[in-house]
Amino acid sequence: MEQVLDNNIRLSEQEPIVIYGAFWPRLAALMLDTVILLPITAPLTIYNLLEWKSIPLQIAATLISLAYKPFCEYKFGATPGKMALGLKVVNLRFEKANLAEILLRNIFNLGIGLFSLILTMGLWDKEGFQEVHKFMEYSVWATQSQGKAWLDRLLFIPYLADLIFLLSDDKKRALHDRIGKTYVIKKG
Repeated sequence: MEQVLDNNIRLSEQEPIVIYGAFWPRLAALMLDTVILLPITAPLTIYNLLEWKSIPLQIAATLISLAYKPFCEYKFGATPGKMALGLKVVNLRFEKANLAEILLRNIFNLGIGLFSLILTMGLWDKEGFQEVHKFMEYSVWATQSQGKAWLDRLLFIPYLADLIFLLSDDKKRALHDRIGKTYVIKKG
């Protein structure tokens, strides 16, 4: 017998109420994960772009960044940020999500991250890249050499759609949750 209470669901009389992960806790978890990951990848990426200019190092830094969320969600059911806020990722049966479900729920991050890596690697062949050694020089140079403001706006669309789905769904499912057939719930 299923009962719905305040957008939360009781699976049966013997099972606890499921509380779906709302926008603010999920955003806070994302921010915590960023705080964890950024000190590892950002200095490496920035120093590489300005000094070392190594494509294999750029690939490694990007792969670390891209693997963080799917690895943690598959292995532990949540990223450290989600764990800190008492959230976990489950499949539609409220069980541990399998690898395919986790990869599908991370499709936007993975796809956009790989696309961004390809664009970044294209910088190595552009005129003037080897001469750029300061962050502000790089920012100006990259903007002028790529002229990709339209692309940044285009890549924002999946995240906007994600937000709209999350805010309008009674089970707090973002678009990526629907794609991966997952929920984010409060640990019980």
